[in-house]
Amino acid sequence: MKKREIEQRLAEEVKAATPDVLENVLAGAKGQKTEKDGNIAEITALPKRPRSPWKALVAAAAAVAVVAGGTLFAYNRISNGVDSIVQLDVNPSVEMKVNSAEKVLSAQALNEDAQKILGDMDLKGASLDVALNALIGSMLRNGYIDDLANSILITVENKDSAKGAQLQEKLSSEVERLLQDSQVNGAVLSQTTAADDELTRLAQEYNISVGKAALVRQLVAADSMLDFASLAKLPINDLNLLASSRQIALDGVSSSGQASSGAYIGEDKAKEIAFGEAGATDATATRVEISLDCDDGRMLYEVDFWLNGSEYEYEIDASTGEVWKWERDDKTPPASTGSTTSPSSGAGSTTSGTTGSQPGNSTDFLSPEEALNAALSHAGVSSQTAYDKNVDFDYDDGVPEYEVEFRNDGVEYEYKIHAETGAVLHWESEDHSRPAGTTADSQEIGVDKAKELALARAGLTGDVPFQKIEREYDDGRLVYQLEFRANGVEYECEIDAMSGAFLDWESERDD
Repeated sequence: MKKREIEQRLAEEVKAATPDVLENVLAGAKGQKTEKDGNIAEITALPKRPRSPWKALVAAAAAVAVVAGGTLFAYNRISNGVDSIVQLDVNPSVEMKVNSAEKVLSAQALNEDAQKILGDMDLKGASLDVALNALIGSMLRNGYIDDLANSILITVENKDSAKGAQLQEKLSSEVERLLQDSQVNGAVLSQTTAADDELTRLAQEYNISVGKAALVRQLVAADSMLDFASLAKLPINDLNLLASSRQIALDGVSSSGQASSGAYIGEDKAKEIAFGEAGATDATATRVEISLDCDDGRMLYEVDFWLNGSEYEYEIDASTGEVWKWERDDKTPPASTGSTTSPSSGAGSTTSGTTGSQPGNSTDFLSPEEALNAALSHAGVSSQTAYDKNVDFDYDDGVPEYEVEFRNDGVEYEYKIHAETGAVLHWESEDHSRPAGTTADSQEIGVDKAKELALARAGLTGDVPFQKIEREYDDGRLVYQLEFRANGVEYECEIDAMSGAFLDWESERDD
Protein backbone atom coordinates (compact mmCIF):
# COMPACT_ATOMS: atom_id res chain seq x y z
CA MET A 1 0.00 0.00 0.00
CA LYS A 2 1.40 3.40 -1.04
CA LYS A 3 1.94 6.32 1.33
CA ARG A 4 -1.00 8.34 -0.13
CA GLU A 5 -3.34 5.35 0.16
CA ILE A 6 -2.33 4.79 3.78
CA GLU A 7 -2.99 8.46 4.64
CA GLN A 8 -6.40 8.46 2.89
CA ARG A 9 -7.48 5.24 4.57
CA LEU A 10 -6.54 6.55 8.03
CA ALA A 11 -8.35 9.88 7.42
CA GLU A 12 -11.53 8.04 6.42
CA GLU A 13 -11.34 5.78 9.45
CA VAL A 14 -10.89 8.74 11.82
CA LYS A 15 -13.86 10.55 10.23
CA ALA A 16 -16.10 7.49 10.44
CA ALA A 17 -15.19 6.89 14.06
CA THR A 18 -16.03 10.47 15.18
CA PRO A 19 -19.68 10.68 16.45
CA ASP A 20 -21.96 13.54 15.26
CA VAL A 21 -24.00 14.24 18.40
CA LEU A 22 -25.13 17.83 17.82
CA GLU A 23 -28.56 16.98 16.32
CA ASN A 24 -29.27 14.47 19.12
CA VAL A 25 -28.42 17.01 21.79
CA LEU A 26 -30.66 19.63 20.25
CA ALA A 27 -33.49 17.17 19.72
CA GLY A 28 -33.32 16.11 23.34
CA ALA A 29 -33.32 19.71 24.46
CA LYS A 30 -36.50 20.71 22.54
CA GLY A 31 -39.52 20.94 24.75
CA GLN A 32 -37.39 21.02 27.92
CA LYS A 33 -37.59 24.23 29.88
CA THR A 34 -35.40 25.67 32.57
CA GLU A 35 -36.68 27.85 35.40
CA LYS A 36 -34.61 30.87 36.26
CA ASP A 37 -35.92 33.70 38.46
CA GLY A 38 -39.46 32.55 37.77
CA ASN A 39 -39.15 32.88 33.98
CA ILE A 40 -39.29 30.02 31.52
CA ALA A 41 -36.55 30.05 28.88
CA GLU A 42 -36.77 27.82 25.82
CA ILE A 43 -33.57 26.41 24.35
CA THR A 44 -33.46 26.71 20.58
CA ALA A 45 -30.82 25.87 18.04
CA LEU A 46 -28.52 28.72 17.20
CA PRO A 47 -28.43 29.66 13.57
CA LYS A 48 -25.48 28.08 11.76
CA ARG A 49 -22.87 30.54 10.60
CA PRO A 50 -21.27 29.94 7.26
CA ARG A 51 -17.74 28.50 7.62
CA SER A 52 -14.92 29.78 5.52
CA PRO A 53 -13.94 27.14 2.96
CA TRP A 54 -10.30 28.14 3.44
CA LYS A 55 -10.43 27.47 7.20
CA ALA A 56 -12.01 24.09 6.56
CA LEU A 57 -9.34 23.25 4.04
CA VAL A 58 -6.55 24.32 6.41
CA ALA A 59 -8.05 22.28 9.27
CA ALA A 60 -8.42 19.23 7.05
CA ALA A 61 -4.86 19.57 5.82
CA ALA A 62 -3.59 19.88 9.40
CA ALA A 63 -5.51 16.76 10.42
CA VAL A 64 -4.14 14.80 7.49
CA ALA A 65 -0.60 16.01 8.31
CA VAL A 66 -0.92 14.87 11.92
CA VAL A 67 -2.28 11.47 10.91
CA ALA A 68 0.30 11.05 8.16
CA GLY A 69 3.13 12.11 10.47
CA GLY A 70 2.09 9.62 13.10
CA THR A 71 1.72 6.92 10.47
CA LEU A 72 5.15 7.56 8.99
CA PHE A 73 6.74 7.67 12.45
CA ALA A 74 5.23 4.31 13.37
CA TYR A 75 6.11 2.84 9.98
CA ASN A 76 9.70 4.08 10.22
CA ARG A 77 10.06 2.71 13.74
CA ILE A 78 8.83 -0.72 12.71
CA SER A 79 10.95 -0.79 9.55
CA ASN A 80 14.25 0.58 10.88
CA GLY A 81 14.22 -0.31 14.58
CA VAL A 82 16.52 -3.15 15.68
CA ASP A 83 14.44 -5.91 17.21
CA SER A 84 16.94 -8.79 17.28
CA ILE A 85 20.67 -9.30 16.90
CA VAL A 86 21.64 -12.61 15.30
CA GLN A 87 25.22 -13.92 15.30
CA LEU A 88 26.55 -16.90 13.34
CA ASP A 89 29.89 -18.34 14.47
CA VAL A 90 31.89 -21.12 12.81
CA ASN A 91 35.27 -19.57 12.60
CA PRO A 92 33.85 -16.82 10.47
CA SER A 93 31.69 -14.64 12.73
CA VAL A 94 28.84 -12.65 11.19
CA GLU A 95 26.42 -10.37 13.04
CA MET A 96 23.04 -9.33 11.60
CA LYS A 97 20.69 -6.72 13.01
CA VAL A 98 17.07 -7.53 12.23
CA ASN A 99 13.78 -5.61 12.58
CA SER A 100 10.51 -6.97 13.97
CA ALA A 101 9.45 -8.11 10.49
CA GLU A 102 12.64 -10.22 10.31
CA LYS A 103 14.20 -8.04 7.64
CA VAL A 104 17.97 -7.55 7.76
CA LEU A 105 18.98 -3.99 8.62
CA SER A 106 22.73 -4.68 8.52
CA ALA A 107 25.19 -7.57 8.19
CA GLN A 108 28.68 -7.14 9.64
CA ALA A 109 31.81 -9.31 9.37
CA LEU A 110 33.36 -9.62 12.84
CA ASN A 111 36.63 -11.18 11.68
CA GLU A 112 38.76 -11.68 8.58
CA ASP A 113 37.23 -15.04 7.67
CA ALA A 114 33.76 -13.51 7.77
CA GLN A 115 34.83 -10.90 5.21
CA LYS A 116 35.44 -13.75 2.77
CA ILE A 117 32.01 -15.17 3.56
CA LEU A 118 30.16 -11.91 3.00
CA GLY A 119 32.20 -10.98 -0.05
CA ASP A 120 30.19 -8.52 -2.12
CA MET A 121 26.80 -9.70 -0.82
CA ASP A 122 24.46 -6.89 0.21
CA LEU A 123 22.00 -8.45 2.64
CA LYS A 124 20.37 -5.21 3.76
CA GLY A 125 16.62 -5.44 3.22
CA ALA A 126 16.67 -9.19 2.66
CA SER A 127 14.46 -11.43 4.75
CA LEU A 128 16.32 -13.24 7.54
CA ASP A 129 15.74 -16.69 6.08
CA VAL A 130 17.14 -15.61 2.69
CA ALA A 131 20.21 -14.05 4.39
CA LEU A 132 20.72 -17.19 6.47
CA ASN A 133 20.56 -19.37 3.36
CA ALA A 134 23.11 -17.16 1.60
CA LEU A 135 25.57 -17.16 4.52
CA ILE A 136 25.41 -20.91 5.15
CA GLY A 137 25.83 -21.53 1.42
CA SER A 138 28.91 -19.30 1.35
CA MET A 139 30.43 -21.08 4.38
CA LEU A 140 29.88 -24.44 2.69
CA ARG A 141 31.38 -23.27 -0.62
CA ASN A 142 34.44 -21.79 1.10
CA GLY A 143 35.10 -24.92 3.16
CA TYR A 144 34.35 -23.51 6.61
CA ILE A 145 31.64 -26.14 7.16
CA ASP A 146 32.21 -29.72 6.02
CA ASP A 147 32.37 -33.26 7.38
CA LEU A 148 35.68 -32.52 9.14
CA ALA A 149 34.46 -29.36 10.93
CA ASN A 150 30.68 -29.36 11.10
CA SER A 151 29.75 -27.17 14.08
CA ILE A 152 28.01 -23.79 14.03
CA LEU A 153 26.88 -21.54 16.88
CA ILE A 154 23.72 -19.43 16.57
CA THR A 155 23.21 -16.63 19.11
CA VAL A 156 20.06 -14.51 19.35
CA GLU A 157 19.75 -11.36 21.44
CA ASN A 158 16.26 -9.89 21.98
CA LYS A 159 14.83 -7.89 24.88
CA ASP A 160 11.78 -10.16 24.77
CA SER A 161 13.20 -13.47 26.01
CA ALA A 162 10.24 -15.49 24.72
CA LYS A 163 10.54 -13.96 21.26
CA GLY A 164 14.30 -14.51 21.30
CA ALA A 165 13.87 -18.19 22.21
CA GLN A 166 11.31 -18.62 19.44
CA LEU A 167 13.65 -17.08 16.86
CA GLN A 168 16.55 -19.20 18.15
CA GLU A 169 14.55 -22.39 17.64
CA LYS A 170 13.43 -21.30 14.17
CA LEU A 171 16.97 -20.48 13.02
CA SER A 172 18.39 -23.73 14.44
CA SER A 173 15.84 -25.79 12.55
CA GLU A 174 16.54 -23.88 9.35
CA VAL A 175 20.33 -24.34 9.64
CA GLU A 176 19.89 -28.07 10.33
CA ARG A 177 17.77 -28.36 7.19
CA LEU A 178 20.27 -26.42 5.07
CA LEU A 179 23.16 -28.63 6.20
CA GLN A 180 21.17 -31.81 5.60
CA ASP A 181 20.29 -30.62 2.10
CA SER A 182 24.04 -30.15 1.52
CA GLN A 183 24.77 -33.71 2.70
CA VAL A 184 26.60 -32.49 5.83
CA ASN A 185 25.90 -34.06 9.23
CA GLY A 186 25.96 -30.79 11.10
CA ALA A 187 26.28 -30.05 14.80
CA VAL A 188 24.24 -26.96 15.69
CA LEU A 189 24.65 -25.08 18.97
CA SER A 190 22.20 -22.28 19.70
CA GLN A 191 21.59 -19.86 22.55
CA THR A 192 19.92 -16.63 23.53
CA THR A 193 21.99 -14.12 25.43
CA ALA A 194 22.07 -10.59 26.75
CA ALA A 195 25.35 -8.74 26.33
CA ASP A 196 26.44 -7.75 29.84
CA ASP A 197 29.47 -5.53 30.50
CA GLU A 198 31.84 -8.46 31.03
CA LEU A 199 30.79 -10.25 27.83
CA THR A 200 31.16 -7.05 25.84
CA ARG A 201 34.64 -6.48 27.28
CA LEU A 202 35.74 -10.07 26.57
CA ALA A 203 34.40 -9.93 23.02
CA GLN A 204 36.29 -6.70 22.32
CA GLU A 205 39.49 -7.85 24.05
CA TYR A 206 39.72 -11.11 22.10
CA ASN A 207 38.15 -9.91 18.83
CA ILE A 208 35.31 -12.42 18.95
CA SER A 209 31.52 -12.19 18.94
CA VAL A 210 29.50 -11.77 22.12
CA GLY A 211 27.94 -15.19 21.43
CA LYS A 212 31.33 -16.92 21.24
CA ALA A 213 32.50 -15.06 24.35
CA ALA A 214 29.43 -16.38 26.21
CA LEU A 215 30.21 -19.96 25.12
CA VAL A 216 33.91 -19.72 26.07
CA ARG A 217 33.04 -18.17 29.43
CA GLN A 218 30.81 -21.15 30.19
CA LEU A 219 33.56 -23.64 29.33
CA VAL A 220 36.12 -21.87 31.52
CA ALA A 221 33.67 -21.57 34.40
CA ALA A 222 32.88 -25.30 34.19
CA ASP A 223 36.52 -26.45 33.98
CA SER A 224 39.17 -24.34 35.69
CA MET A 225 41.86 -26.20 33.73
CA LEU A 226 40.79 -24.29 30.62
CA ASP A 227 42.01 -20.82 29.73
CA PHE A 228 39.87 -18.12 28.08
CA ALA A 229 42.64 -16.61 25.94
CA SER A 230 43.53 -20.00 24.50
CA LEU A 231 39.94 -21.07 23.82
CA ALA A 232 39.06 -17.74 22.18
CA LYS A 233 41.37 -18.68 19.29
CA LEU A 234 39.50 -21.90 18.49
CA PRO A 235 36.73 -22.41 15.93
CA ILE A 236 33.32 -23.51 17.21
CA ASN A 237 33.88 -27.15 16.21
CA ASP A 238 36.91 -27.41 18.51
CA LEU A 239 35.00 -25.79 21.39
CA ASN A 240 32.19 -28.29 20.80
CA LEU A 241 34.68 -31.18 20.87
CA LEU A 242 36.26 -29.91 24.10
CA ALA A 243 32.89 -29.66 25.81
CA SER A 244 32.09 -33.23 24.77
CA SER A 245 35.52 -34.68 25.66
CA ARG A 246 35.57 -33.02 29.08
CA GLN A 247 31.87 -33.80 29.68
CA ILE A 248 30.88 -30.17 30.20
CA ALA A 249 27.15 -29.51 30.24
CA LEU A 250 26.49 -26.11 28.66
CA ASP A 251 23.68 -24.29 30.46
CA GLY A 252 21.18 -22.59 28.19
CA VAL A 253 22.79 -23.93 25.02
CA SER A 254 20.70 -26.19 22.80
CA SER A 255 22.65 -28.80 20.86
CA SER A 256 21.88 -31.10 17.96
CA GLY A 257 24.20 -33.45 16.12
CA GLN A 258 27.74 -34.42 17.12
CA ALA A 259 30.90 -32.40 16.53
CA SER A 260 33.17 -34.01 13.97
CA SER A 261 36.62 -35.18 15.08
CA GLY A 262 37.54 -36.31 11.56
CA ALA A 263 40.35 -33.76 11.31
CA TYR A 264 42.13 -35.31 14.32
CA ILE A 265 43.93 -38.58 14.94
CA GLY A 266 41.54 -39.73 17.69
CA GLU A 267 42.02 -40.87 21.29
CA ASP A 268 43.02 -44.45 20.41
CA LYS A 269 45.82 -43.29 18.12
CA ALA A 270 47.00 -40.75 20.69
CA LYS A 271 47.18 -43.49 23.33
CA GLU A 272 49.05 -45.77 20.92
CA ILE A 273 51.66 -43.05 20.29
CA ALA A 274 52.13 -42.27 24.00
CA PHE A 275 52.35 -45.97 24.95
CA GLY A 276 54.88 -46.54 22.17
CA GLU A 277 57.08 -43.73 23.48
CA ALA A 278 56.92 -44.99 27.07
CA GLY A 279 57.08 -48.71 26.29
CA ALA A 280 53.68 -49.30 27.88
CA THR A 281 50.87 -51.66 26.95
CA ASP A 282 47.23 -52.00 27.95
CA ALA A 283 48.33 -54.75 30.34
CA THR A 284 51.07 -52.75 32.10
CA ALA A 285 49.67 -49.19 32.17
CA THR A 286 47.20 -48.17 34.87
CA ARG A 287 45.10 -45.10 35.65
CA VAL A 288 44.88 -44.20 31.98
CA GLU A 289 43.16 -40.88 31.23
CA ILE A 290 42.75 -39.37 27.75
CA SER A 291 41.09 -36.07 26.92
CA LEU A 292 41.27 -33.18 24.52
CA ASP A 293 42.96 -29.95 25.60
CA CYS A 294 44.08 -26.70 24.03
CA ASP A 295 47.42 -24.94 24.33
CA ASP A 296 47.52 -21.45 22.84
CA GLY A 297 45.07 -22.37 20.08
CA ARG A 298 46.62 -25.79 19.35
CA MET A 299 44.41 -28.84 19.92
CA LEU A 300 46.14 -31.61 21.88
CA TYR A 301 45.33 -35.01 23.30
CA GLU A 302 46.42 -35.39 26.92
CA VAL A 303 47.40 -38.96 27.72
CA ASP A 304 48.14 -39.61 31.42
CA PHE A 305 48.97 -43.00 32.94
CA TRP A 306 51.07 -44.82 35.56
CA LEU A 307 53.72 -47.38 34.60
CA ASN A 308 56.08 -49.25 36.96
CA GLY A 309 55.66 -46.72 39.78
CA SER A 310 56.10 -43.65 37.57
CA GLU A 311 53.54 -41.22 36.26
CA TYR A 312 53.69 -40.37 32.55
CA GLU A 313 52.05 -37.38 30.96
CA TYR A 314 51.99 -36.84 27.21
CA GLU A 315 50.62 -34.06 25.06
CA ILE A 316 50.04 -35.28 21.51
CA ASP A 317 49.26 -32.89 18.67
CA ALA A 318 45.69 -33.77 17.74
CA SER A 319 46.25 -33.07 14.03
CA THR A 320 49.69 -34.54 13.34
CA GLY A 321 50.29 -37.04 16.14
CA GLU A 322 53.53 -35.26 17.05
CA VAL A 323 54.61 -35.60 20.69
CA TRP A 324 54.32 -31.98 21.77
CA LYS A 325 55.44 -32.43 25.40
CA TRP A 326 55.97 -35.27 27.80
CA GLU A 327 56.94 -35.78 31.44
CA ARG A 328 57.76 -38.67 33.75
CA ASP A 329 57.49 -38.34 37.50
CA ASP A 330 59.14 -41.10 39.51
CA LYS A 331 57.02 -40.84 42.65
CA THR A 332 55.21 -43.66 44.34
CA PRO A 333 51.50 -43.02 43.80
CA PRO A 334 49.22 -42.71 46.83
CA ALA A 335 47.15 -45.77 47.63
CA SER A 336 43.96 -45.71 45.57
CA THR A 337 40.73 -46.34 47.42
CA GLY A 338 38.35 -45.26 44.68
CA SER A 339 38.12 -45.42 40.91
CA THR A 340 41.11 -46.57 38.87
CA THR A 341 41.04 -43.46 36.68
CA SER A 342 42.60 -40.16 37.60
CA PRO A 343 41.47 -36.58 37.04
CA SER A 344 42.53 -35.00 33.79
CA SER A 345 45.43 -32.60 33.70
CA GLY A 346 48.16 -31.51 31.37
CA ALA A 347 51.91 -31.79 31.69
CA GLY A 348 54.64 -29.25 32.04
CA SER A 349 54.52 -25.47 32.04
CA THR A 350 52.69 -23.86 29.13
CA THR A 351 51.68 -20.36 28.15
CA SER A 352 48.00 -20.99 28.83
CA GLY A 353 45.73 -23.54 30.45
CA THR A 354 46.36 -25.44 33.66
CA THR A 355 49.08 -28.05 33.49
CA GLY A 356 51.06 -30.29 35.79
CA SER A 357 50.93 -33.62 37.58
CA GLN A 358 48.48 -35.13 40.02
CA PRO A 359 48.26 -38.16 42.30
CA GLY A 360 46.36 -41.26 41.40
CA ASN A 361 42.68 -40.89 42.14
CA SER A 362 41.88 -41.29 45.81
CA THR A 363 38.92 -40.40 47.96
CA ASP A 364 41.42 -38.91 50.45
CA PHE A 365 42.98 -36.38 48.08
CA LEU A 366 41.74 -33.23 46.41
CA SER A 367 41.69 -33.13 42.63
CA PRO A 368 44.06 -30.70 40.85
CA GLU A 369 41.02 -28.55 40.00
CA GLU A 370 40.06 -28.34 43.68
CA ALA A 371 43.61 -27.39 44.67
CA LEU A 372 43.70 -24.70 42.01
CA ASN A 373 40.34 -23.32 43.13
CA ALA A 374 41.53 -23.22 46.74
CA ALA A 375 44.53 -21.13 45.69
CA LEU A 376 42.46 -18.85 43.46
CA SER A 377 39.94 -18.30 46.25
CA HIS A 378 42.67 -17.39 48.71
CA ALA A 379 44.18 -14.92 46.22
CA GLY A 380 40.77 -13.46 45.35
CA VAL A 381 41.34 -14.20 41.66
CA SER A 382 38.73 -15.46 39.18
CA SER A 383 39.48 -18.65 37.25
CA GLN A 384 38.37 -16.81 34.11
CA THR A 385 41.02 -14.10 34.39
CA ALA A 386 43.90 -16.25 35.68
CA TYR A 387 46.37 -17.58 33.11
CA ASP A 388 49.64 -19.58 32.96
CA LYS A 389 48.02 -21.98 35.42
CA ASN A 390 50.10 -24.95 36.58
CA VAL A 391 49.34 -27.60 39.22
CA ASP A 392 51.88 -30.24 40.37
CA PHE A 393 51.53 -32.92 43.01
CA ASP A 394 54.45 -33.71 45.34
CA TYR A 395 55.40 -34.88 48.82
CA ASP A 396 57.27 -32.55 51.15
CA ASP A 397 58.66 -34.43 54.18
CA GLY A 398 55.90 -36.99 53.73
CA VAL A 399 53.12 -34.41 53.45
CA PRO A 400 51.11 -34.66 50.19
CA GLU A 401 50.72 -31.24 48.61
CA TYR A 402 49.90 -29.44 45.40
CA GLU A 403 52.21 -26.76 44.08
CA VAL A 404 49.97 -24.25 42.30
CA GLU A 405 51.17 -21.43 40.07
CA PHE A 406 49.20 -18.88 38.09
CA ARG A 407 49.23 -15.27 36.94
CA ASN A 408 46.62 -12.54 37.00
CA ASP A 409 46.89 -8.93 35.85
CA GLY A 410 50.69 -9.03 35.81
CA VAL A 411 51.00 -10.65 39.25
CA GLU A 412 52.58 -14.11 39.61
CA TYR A 413 51.25 -16.35 42.42
CA GLU A 414 52.78 -19.49 43.92
CA TYR A 415 50.87 -21.68 46.40
CA LYS A 416 51.35 -24.91 48.31
CA ILE A 417 48.00 -26.55 49.07
CA HIS A 418 47.62 -29.54 51.39
CA ALA A 419 46.41 -32.37 49.15
CA GLU A 420 44.06 -33.78 51.81
CA THR A 421 42.65 -30.77 53.64
CA GLY A 422 42.96 -28.00 51.04
CA ALA A 423 44.74 -25.79 53.58
CA VAL A 424 47.14 -23.14 52.29
CA LEU A 425 50.58 -24.26 53.52
CA HIS A 426 52.55 -21.47 51.88
CA TRP A 427 51.98 -18.71 49.37
CA GLU A 428 53.80 -15.81 47.78
CA SER A 429 53.20 -13.36 44.95
CA GLU A 430 55.33 -11.11 42.81
CA ASP A 431 54.04 -8.11 40.87
CA HIS A 432 55.52 -7.95 37.39
CA SER A 433 53.19 -5.22 36.18
CA ARG A 434 55.49 -2.34 37.17
CA PRO A 435 58.95 -2.38 38.76
CA ALA A 436 59.22 -0.75 42.18
CA GLY A 437 59.83 2.98 42.09
CA THR A 438 58.64 3.49 38.51
CA THR A 439 55.75 5.70 37.49
CA ALA A 440 53.63 6.02 34.39
CA ASP A 441 55.33 7.81 31.52
CA SER A 442 53.29 10.28 29.51
CA GLN A 443 55.54 9.55 26.49
CA GLU A 444 54.23 6.00 26.14
CA ILE A 445 53.21 5.43 22.50
CA GLY A 446 50.02 3.51 23.38
CA VAL A 447 48.59 0.18 22.23
CA ASP A 448 46.98 1.57 19.07
CA LYS A 449 50.32 2.99 17.87
CA ALA A 450 52.06 -0.31 18.66
CA LYS A 451 49.49 -2.19 16.57
CA GLU A 452 49.94 0.29 13.75
CA LEU A 453 53.74 -0.19 13.79
CA ALA A 454 53.40 -3.98 13.82
CA LEU A 455 50.99 -4.03 10.87
CA ALA A 456 53.17 -1.60 8.92
CA ARG A 457 56.23 -3.83 9.39
CA ALA A 458 54.21 -6.82 8.21
CA GLY A 459 53.04 -4.84 5.19
CA LEU A 460 49.40 -5.11 6.22
CA THR A 461 46.54 -2.64 6.28
CA GLY A 462 42.92 -2.76 7.37
CA ASP A 463 41.23 -4.40 10.31
CA VAL A 464 43.54 -7.28 11.27
CA PRO A 465 42.51 -9.17 14.46
CA PHE A 466 45.17 -9.51 17.18
CA GLN A 467 45.29 -12.75 19.17
CA LYS A 468 47.48 -11.29 21.91
CA ILE A 469 48.06 -7.76 23.19
CA GLU A 470 50.00 -7.48 26.45
CA ARG A 471 51.54 -4.49 28.18
CA GLU A 472 54.15 -5.47 30.74
CA TYR A 473 57.56 -4.72 32.18
CA ASP A 474 60.50 -6.83 31.04
CA ASP A 475 63.69 -6.23 33.06
CA GLY A 476 62.42 -2.77 33.98
CA ARG A 477 61.47 -1.83 30.42
CA LEU A 478 57.81 -1.28 29.51
CA VAL A 479 56.98 -3.30 26.39
CA TYR A 480 54.06 -4.39 24.24
CA GLN A 481 53.85 -8.04 23.21
CA LEU A 482 51.65 -8.57 20.15
CA GLU A 483 50.51 -11.62 18.18
CA PHE A 484 48.39 -11.59 15.02
CA ARG A 485 47.66 -13.67 11.95
CA ALA A 486 46.98 -12.65 8.36
CA ASN A 487 47.15 -14.34 4.95
CA GLY A 488 48.31 -17.62 6.45
CA VAL A 489 51.24 -16.06 8.35
CA GLU A 490 51.56 -15.83 12.15
CA TYR A 491 53.40 -12.79 13.55
CA GLU A 492 54.84 -12.22 17.04
CA CYS A 493 56.66 -9.10 18.13
CA GLU A 494 57.81 -7.11 21.13
CA ILE A 495 57.86 -3.30 20.92
CA ASP A 496 59.40 -0.77 23.29
CA ALA A 497 56.44 1.14 24.73
CA MET A 498 58.37 4.43 24.91
CA SER A 499 60.33 4.58 21.67
CA GLY A 500 58.31 2.24 19.45
CA ALA A 501 61.48 0.29 18.61
CA PHE A 502 61.10 -3.40 17.78
CA LEU A 503 62.85 -5.53 20.40
CA ASP A 504 61.82 -8.85 18.85
CA TRP A 505 60.12 -9.91 15.60
CA GLU A 506 59.10 -13.36 14.40
CA SER A 507 56.92 -14.57 11.56
CA GLU A 508 56.17 -18.02 10.22
CA ARG A 509 53.62 -19.53 7.89
CA ASP A 510 50.70 -20.95 9.85
CA ASP A 511 50.25 -24.43 8.43
